[in-house]
Amino acid sequence: MGAGRFENPARKKESFDPMSEACIREITAPEASSVPSQMPTSTYVAAAKEALWNCNRNYARTWYKDDADPDDPEGNYAFQRLRQTWFTPSIKPKFKLQRDDKFYAIGSCFARGLESSLIARKMAVESAAPELIITLGLVEVWRDIEADVYLNHTPIPSLLRTQRQRYEFHLTSFAQNWANLEAIHTLLSRYGHPDLRIVVTVSPVPLLNTFSTMDIVVANTYAKSLLRTVAQEWATAHENVDYFPSYEIVLNSDRAAAWEPDLRHVKGAGAHHIMELFVRSYLE
Repeated sequence: MGAGRFENPARKKESFDPMSEACIREITAPEASSVPSQMPTSTYVAAAKEALWNCNRNYARTWYKDDADPDDPEGNYAFQRLRQTWFTPSIKPKFKLQRDDKFYAIGSCFARGLESSLIARKMAVESAAPELIITLGLVEVWRDIEADVYLNHTPIPSLLRTQRQRYEFHLTSFAQNWANLEAIHTLLSRYGHPDLRIVVTVSPVPLLNTFSTMDIVVANTYAKSLLRTVAQEWATAHENVDYFPSYEIVLNSDRAAAWEPDLRHVKGAGAHHIMELFVRSYLE
């Protein structure tokens, strides 16, 4: 197929509104029942002509070819790129950012690493910034029943021993995490910077412990798979939200190069590779 054979037809915007008033609670986290009932059945729908055009222009569309050299460092097939020390995905950002923009990262220790990388590049990191990086990390949470709030940390052992009736463990669902992100988007749109743009990522850092009945590896795979899916849906639903594949970059890079010996924390070289791709992709 030649690149000039297909044209990208103008997309018809659907009337679907992913927001609903029932979804928004400004004080407590939304429950699963708050999720809009009109979620689209497909994340993306394209006519055959557009789908073929997408495939034709995407150099990273194919996993494997029989006669290709698997060790070709310049190869575009996935089975070639996955043999490199650092995985470099094809990234097509939805919007561009400026080097003099102000950034703020929300999330776990991985988000702190992103902030440090931005600061090292002499980029401003502030709490009231118009450019927001949200890193999703966990689906296991604890709720303080007495205070009726979700905690950002496991209750300390002494409290779990002496006040067990006060806390309960939740393995949250897709619907709950979707509703939470929608609530965040509504609050930021209402009270945040008028030119707000959000880059959402999933932290590659795994769970340390699971309070479910699953093997820790199975529990972690469930958590990351759920959050990765929610992140994609959220980015699709909003023009000012884009997904950046830091999770895929780390998981598909050479394990010895990417991870510290605990196989939980990403090495500095890994964070550097991620930020190089972020800057190259998003900054003009």
